[in-house]
Amino acid sequence: MSEMRVLDTKRGKPLSSFLNVPTNTGSEETSELVDLLTRVAFNLSPSTMIQQTGFTTVGKTGTLEEQLYNARAACKLQIASVAMHLDQDWRSRFFAQLDNLLDFDEWDDKDLPVTDTSFKTLLRLLLLIRAKRRPGLGATSDGHIIAAWTAGANRLTIECLPEDQIRWIVIYHIDGERESAAGQTSIERVAEVLSPYQSKQWFSR
Repeated sequence: MSEMRVLDTKRGKPLSSFLNVPTNTGSEETSELVDLLTRVAFNLSPSTMIQQTGFTTVGKTGTLEEQLYNARAACKLQIASVAMHLDQDWRSRFFAQLDNLLDFDEWDDKDLPVTDTSFKTLLRLLLLIRAKRRPGLGATSDGHIIAAWTAGANRLTIECLPEDQIRWIVIYHIDGERESAAGQTSIERVAEVLSPYQSKQWFSR
């Protein structure tokens, strides 16, 4: 697995709106995000919205700050497109995690911002496993988003690859003995692959 950093799920900043931007600044950035949210209501796909509003493909053009802004916007648009499947508190805290993860002041300029294809895999994974607990978020140096769950001394880490593929690492304790396992699979097989490790301990409240 590539070099990565993981942020704790509790390090969230308060949200002032659905997209975590103030609504009374009149700034160009605010106007763009409000317009994007309006487009979500009309069921345009995230890729279509990015094309129509001039957002660039993540990691290819612009300054690092612009790339991180684009990455945040693209990820939040994907979340907004499936908002009906996520309760508001879960979604708002998830947005705050993304803001922390993709914070320009904390980002290593040698790393690529999170790609939309990796984030799409994460979002589809979360919907598939119906996770009640939000994962900690991290990122690899090549733009893959990381999801991590802990339950006591047990830990599950998933690196999200494009096209619904994941790499996973489990650290699991049974009868006082520590076991570890790792592999790569598709999100459709996650439940089956993780079943020997009582996966509900990570995903259920």
